[in-house]
Amino acid sequence: MQTARYCGNRFESWVRASAQLDTRTGIIAVDLQLETGSVDAGPKGSATIEVHGAGGELLATIESAEVGIGGKPPGQAASQVYSAAVALRGVPARRAAALTIRVACTGVVRQPYRDGGSAHPGLQLTVK
Repeated sequence: MQTARYCGNRFESWVRASAQLDTRTGIIAVDLQLETGSVDAGPKGSATIEVHGAGGELLATIESAEVGIGGKPPGQAASQVYSAAVALRGVPARRAAALTIRVACTGVVRQPYRDGGSAHPGLQLTVK
């Protein structure tokens, strides 16, 4: 399952997310992608994933930490994917019937592109 949010055209940017739940192991894997069309700035974003049972009841909520990227190299748009997985401890994953994914554009990283770029931290997930 996946979703996307357009963050605006002041500088072209997107936040996208996808998630997959292995109901056998209870592991949920999340990818959060940030994309920018600017050499001067990039988006910040986060994702929230809700795990619902067959009757629509909320079984768990997974929230990502906010991540961001700066500007891209000259040329085509550039994106960065952050990935993580977390176990749904104490939640009967076998009862899961649907995932709802929401993404948020939470701000801007005003950092011009530099050759070599910078290290990107991993994606942090919290189960609530």
